This record gives sequence, structure tokens and C-alpha cells, in this order.
Amino acid sequence: GYQGLVCESIVSQLYYDLPDKLIVCYLDENSSSVTAVKFGTSVDTTAGYVPNEGLFTGTESGSVPYEAAEAMRHDMGLSFDQMVEHLNKYSGLFGLSGESPSVDHLLQQSETEANNLAGLAVNSYVYNIQKGIGQMITACGGVDALVFAGSIGQSSNHIRAQIVSGLDFFGLAIDERKNSKCKNPETPTKINLRTRVNPIYVVSADEHQVLAGHTF
Repeated sequence: GYQGLVCESIVSQLYYDLPDKLIVCYLDENSSSVTAVKFGTSVDTTAGYVPNEGLFTGTESGSVPYEAAEAMRHDMGLSFDQMVEHLNKYSGLFGLSGESPSVDHLLQQSETEANNLAGLAVNSYVYNIQKGIGQMITACGGVDALVFAGSIGQSSNHIRAQIVSGLDFFGLAIDERKNSKCKNPETPTKINLRTRVNPIYVVSADEHQVLAGHTF
């Protein structure tokens, strides 16, 4: 399915210890999704037919009701093509903050300045992902492990911590020390607390390697 190469790479890396109900949280600058993987097979995902369906990203709006998009087009005096461009290039974190599509930049702004819009953008981003994780846990009928992947998922310990902080009732809890040290690991790395919680991995998904394997 959508971003299937990412999921296939992750499943292959966790093959010998693959959880039955795995939630893959792929967070990249220009493409993000949460996928439910049950017994090694993707059964549902937040990604959709068009690029801005599902989670919002640095510049993409995420899922927007048709009526809301039409109201925006009318109020702003946009053509249909201009509306599509606006939803894909000027929305998401950039649209909410009015400043930047970069998660790292907005985190710095929200922490060092009284920048309410930067904080709003980051908080909305985190909540949007948490909702996606909740949906995919429902699709799996539970959760045995959570994976973070993608450029943001692999490198931003702050975003990972904020996301998981609202998911403790799913048996997910982060070890702050492990999480802070984990940035772009070469092999799957656990960042969860050791007792009474489900594993949380940070995994570097290699789509190109999977694609090459299918090609040759």
C-alpha cells in the first residue's frame, strides 16, 4: 500500500522479533503517515490517494473536508488549481505558524521565544499524529510495539517524546535518557522504559534497498 516500501523495510529489520500488532509512525519533512501492520502485513494507513490526505506535514494540509476547501477557495478568490497549490505548498506547519515548514525551527522558536503560533503549529502537529496512532491501533485491535521512522521520526527526540507522552494508556512510555541519545541509529534501537510497557523502536527505513531487492 502507500509507503509500503517503508513498512517492508521496517518489517524485514524487525523480522526475528516482529510484534503481531505493529504501529509504524513515519515522519518525514514532506511525507508522513501512520500505518497498522498486523502479522507483518499492512492493514490500514492514514496515507491516501492524494499527497495531502491523512496527516499534515511541513507544507501540506492533511485531510480537509471538501466543503471547507471550497469555502477557502471562495473566500480567497482562488481558482481550483490555486486552491490545490495552496493546500499542498502553503499549509501544514508553514500555514499554521506563518513562518516555517521546519519542525526543528518551530521547536526552537516555541522554546526560546513567546511565539504562540510556532507553539500552536508544533502542538497541532503532535496531536494530529497521536490521532493517527489511535486510529491505527484500532485497526490492529491493539498495539504490541511502536516504530518511529523518517527524517523527523529518526532524529527529533523532542517530537517523539511529545507524541508518546499522550499514549501511556496504550502501554507506551519513553525512557528519556535513551530517547535523547537516539538520533538516526544505524540499527533498530529501543527507546522505551524497560518494564511493563510495549517496545518503542527508532528504525532507519531503507526504501531504496527494498526496491533494489524487488528489481534484481
